[in-house]
Amino acid sequence: DDAFAIRCCPRLLKSKRGVCEDIRIDNCKVRTECEVVRIGVGDGLVRNVRISNLDVSDAGRGFVVQSIYPGTKYKGLGIEDVVISDCTLRKVVQAIAVTAGTSNAQSPLKDVTFERVSANLEGGVMVNGLGRTRPTNIRFKDVRLRAVKGDFVLGHDWEVGKMDNDPRNVIRIERADGVTLEGV
Repeated sequence: DDAFAIRCCPRLLKSKRGVCEDIRIDNCKVRTECEVVRIGVGDGLVRNVRISNLDVSDAGRGFVVQSIYPGTKYKGLGIEDVVISDCTLRKVVQAIAVTAGTSNAQSPLKDVTFERVSANLEGGVMVNGLGRTRPTNIRFKDVRLRAVKGDFVLGHDWEVGKMDNDPRNVIRIERADGVTLEGV
């Protein structure tokens, strides 16, 4: 499944505080059929996440920041202050997805930065909002994307087809506010 999953489901935990924060993932080599890092699931808040120096040889998707999943009754997970930097993805179907997830989404998704990330990808990068969730202040700085034709496979990911991997859209932005591309 996912190499790293950052979630917050206070209803299932002893602590009902509803915050998952101060997370650091650094200096890892990763290979997975699913996502390298998935931030999402639940109805609490995830904040202050730092991910750096990941070396990815193969993956379905690189980084997925998603407020809510199809079929859930929650309003979505609030996500803020995420920085992903200095990562290399050699072979992925989709490098980056920052998305509300479904039209039920109501939680904030803001302040997400990708710096010095390079990827060979078959699909693309997606930033999109749905429902009342609009990704805000999403920044791409010194990101290198190389679209390649390949036989990349998402494996057993149950969300296949729910995120756009149209190779004609290397970067696709919809229903988002304050998206910055610098040195991309």
